[in-house]
Amino acid sequence: AKRIYIIDEVHMLSKQAFNALLKTLEEPPEHVVFILATTDPHKLPPTIISRTQQFVFHYISQEDIRKHLQFIADQEKIDISSEAIQIIAERGGGSFRDSISLLDQISSLNTSNQISAELLENILGLVPQKNIQKILDLYISQDVSQIIRTVDEIKNSGINMQIFIDQFILEIRNNLSDKPFLVSLLSPLIEIKNSQFIDIELLSILIKPKRSHTIATSVTAPTA
Repeated sequence: AKRIYIIDEVHMLSKQAFNALLKTLEEPPEHVVFILATTDPHKLPPTIISRTQQFVFHYISQEDIRKHLQFIADQEKIDISSEAIQIIAERGGGSFRDSISLLDQISSLNTSNQISAELLENILGLVPQKNIQKILDLYISQDVSQIIRTVDEIKNSGINMQIFIDQFILEIRNNLSDKPFLVSLLSPLIEIKNSQFIDIELLSILIKPKRSHTIATSVTAPTA
């Protein structure tokens, strides 16, 4: 029989711990298998990498995560809406572990009512989905006064603006197939995520400057 040891987040080990592990990896016992899991393989010493086989695990699709979360909710009798499960799948960032952990945290609230998208948005400090769509619609219609008012409302509500930008980017990504012109927003939004003045820079992205019109006049040279 084999003994399997899984070391999660192995890149967090100290230099001394890596040196001690290296001796075991050089001459491992036949009955032992080490699995070193990490999200940052570039942080591992070359001596460790050269003595191991590497397998790259890809992120899980949101649809697969959503189905698995729904399965867990059904098995554990967690009353949660499909919209709330979709939000958890999106916030999980392609990780089963993070998504399941978030579902577990939410379910521990022991609420007598269904866990709705609105409740989840409130708990996680998210901007309601309807407001995200509203901002997108206002950008398309270029209703400047409403854009300014809505951005101010989001900022004054105490929402973390970086989280809002993440949500907005995701909403744009989901709409690209129908509205490909929105792709021009992605790079500017990514650039302002760490700005101290996200709300101001967001307005500069959302409000298109009006084109100036040049009036051409013809000049007739005087006749001799």
